Amino acid sequence: MGRLAIVMLPGNEMLYEVVPTGVANKISQRNEVFVVQVNDKPESDQDGSQGEDDPYAQYEVPDDLMW
Repeated sequence: MGRLAIVMLPGNEMLYEVVPTGVANKISQRNEVFVVQVNDKPESDQDGSQGEDDPYAQYEVPDDLMW
């Protein structure tokens, strides 16, 4: 879904960490070598909808919903 990325931590051992994409982008600005994998969101999911796989697509969300 494009929310997480894998980065490598510098040091003697090969350590990896799963971080939010925003954190990986900041790390990449300093040194791209430490960012191992970033999965970008597909263009169709940029609006936050889940598309055809959404199990709640058949239900309407009331516009007067109060929390």
